[in-house]
Amino acid sequence: MPLPYKLRDFQEKAVEIFLKRGKGVIVAPTGSGKTAIAVECMFRLGNPRTAILVPKIPLMEQWVRFLAKCGVHATKYYGQEKKLGRVTVFIFNSAVKHLRELGYYDFIIVDEVHWLGAEKFSLILDVIRNCKYALGLTSHVERADGMHIKILSVMPIIYKMIIGDAARRGFISRLIIQPYPVTMTINEAILYNQYTETIRQNMRILNADSITEIQQLAKEGNVYALQVLKYIQLRKSLLTSIRAKQYALLDVINRHRNEMILVFGESIDSIEAIHKFLTRLGVRCGKYHSEMPLDERAKMLQNWGKTFRVLLSVRCLEEGIDVPQVRVGAILCSGLHDRQWVQRVGRLLRPRSDGSPGIVYIIYCKGTVEEKYLPTIIRLMRGALIVK
Repeated sequence: MPLPYKLRDFQEKAVEIFLKRGKGVIVAPTGSGKTAIAVECMFRLGNPRTAILVPKIPLMEQWVRFLAKCGVHATKYYGQEKKLGRVTVFIFNSAVKHLRELGYYDFIIVDEVHWLGAEKFSLILDVIRNCKYALGLTSHVERADGMHIKILSVMPIIYKMIIGDAARRGFISRLIIQPYPVTMTINEAILYNQYTETIRQNMRILNADSITEIQQLAKEGNVYALQVLKYIQLRKSLLTSIRAKQYALLDVINRHRNEMILVFGESIDSIEAIHKFLTRLGVRCGKYHSEMPLDERAKMLQNWGKTFRVLLSVRCLEEGIDVPQVRVGAILCSGLHDRQWVQRVGRLLRPRSDGSPGIVYIIYCKGTVEEKYLPTIIRLMRGALIVK
């Protein structure tokens, strides 16, 4: 049967490098075709026994559907269904509990490979070390805790395409970044300053420079480190609930009355609050987060653009999940790692037939730690951005 993809030159190059190396990580922007690279590698290896590891069930279903379009029947291995086949898609949680079964396969593909840096998934790396072929896929391999070093010791980066290169070559769309600063109320500012001062005092006592160091000390039970993490979370929760951000989002929605809009928040509570706020004002919107049943989430994606045009999401839409083509996005800041910026903005980078750029509003609070995020995203997206 005809394959549902035609390799671009960079995909062909990535495949060729992998076939020479046998193991490695491919880093490329969201929407650039990493899945097609992996499937082509499988075909050119002669269809070996292949395990595909993914972090979440919707991504597993997405892989199964894509493989079916390629003429490949894939079984599923996760909580509700555990079937081994010549090609099997595993959820990480199931794979780490059944390493012996994983060792049956000659070729292991790891989608969102940065997850393997987490302590509970690191045992999978031992199986990969002994596997004949292994391929990792991600849009951004670096982790804030530095544990990507462990991944790269087993699977080094063999091909990398930065976002700027992909944009210049037309593989992804260009992007307009629209900063949208808001101001806290007096009461919000008082709380913010209290939390920030408590964080500073405890960090001075610890003489620690990085959050990774603080987290390690907290694991060891250090009371000052635990205080730092507690008040960072309190500050983050405060910033997610700033009232002015809700009105800023409403303004963005009114600016784009006839377009689908994807909104990223930092917590389920904040998304639920925004959903109530918008609904009360007559804005029809949907929500998508991990506490919703899978069938309800799928229905939200199906109805987006039909019965409502604004979709509110937390983190479960960041990684890998195909979403309908959307041009307008809004990110409500409160603390993101580099990879999260890349993944969230990546939702808007899929090329459009009319060649129009995407636009993302960065809604942040002036005079707070959120002001540093704009330079960060400009650095990460260099070459793809049109900054307003």
